[in-house]
Amino acid sequence: MKIDFHTILEDVMSFSESVAICFMKFATFDGRATRSEFWYFQFFLVLAKMLSDLAHVPRIFGIIDFCAIIFLLPNLAVTVRRLQDVGKPWWWLPLLSFSIVGLPFLIYLLLKPTAIITVSETHNEM
Repeated sequence: MKIDFHTILEDVMSFSESVAICFMKFATFDGRATRSEFWYFQFFLVLAKMLSDLAHVPRIFGIIDFCAIIFLLPNLAVTVRRLQDVGKPWWWLPLLSFSIVGLPFLIYLLLKPTAIITVSETHNEM
């Protein structure tokens, strides 16, 4: 009998659970975020942006959308936790975000299933 550890380790959350957890952990950069938590929150951000555009929410200094400021910290936190879930350190986010080659690779990493971390790997991080 073959056991799929990715299915066991990765809990699938609902849309509302994902959004609630991301706001509860809005400044928590340690730990992990599952694919469903990350991608449901990204979907929520797209919906919030669309609603703010429809409601004509004013921009700060004519450039920055008010929603972008409110959701910046929770979005960074869930992205860092998602990278840690696939076994990559937080500093890969700025490294990959600001290059043409890095951005597709970052999206690839965010789409990967949960990485299985062995006990020896956790001792090496300390």
